[in-house]
Amino acid sequence: YECQTQALISVRASPPEGGSVSGGGYFAVGANADLSAAANPDWTFNGWSDGETAAVRTVVAAATNATYTADFLRHVSVQGLAVPEGGGTFTGEGIHVSGSNIQMQAVPERGWIFVKWENGSTNSVLPLTVAYSDMVYQAHFALVTPPSGPRVGGNSVLITNRYFGIITNVLLGGTPVAIQAHGSNWVHVLVPAPAAVG
Repeated sequence: YECQTQALISVRASPPEGGSVSGGGYFAVGANADLSAAANPDWTFNGWSDGETAAVRTVVAAATNATYTADFLRHVSVQGLAVPEGGGTFTGEGIHVSGSNIQMQAVPERGWIFVKWENGSTNSVLPLTVAYSDMVYQAHFALVTPPSGPRVGGNSVLITNRYFGIITNVLLGGTPVAIQAHGSNWVHVLVPAPAAVG
């Protein structure tokens, strides 16, 4: 029986474009090996495969070969795109780390309502898991046109555009409102009457 006197320590980067690693090679069993990981621009070091979180570390060569993998996460741009332009703004935009969970919210401008996201969701809050490439999410808004004539029981406004069907979680200038569908391409939004003062 022959004891192993040297061990191979391998170091890898995952993904390879995320950064560089150093310190691998053959070492005498029991010797120390200094390993290091450095993230490339627009990337973040996220720890080693064995759970160690320090980018620079020392390991002891065991009697068997070992591999240490440095994990890197990309900085990703997450943006919202209002359709049509000027219909609303977004919270949750900015630079985020790939793999993280975030929420983006579509906020209609005054005189507009949020209709839906490009994936069909009618909830103005969109949960997201950040991918490894830049992300742009479209949100559709509708311009509200006040009707002529008296307003009874609150302000009734008319939306005329190409959207129809069931619309939920409607926001009018950031305020939740009730909605009633009529016909195939327009709806009435009933805004609660303002509370009496005095």
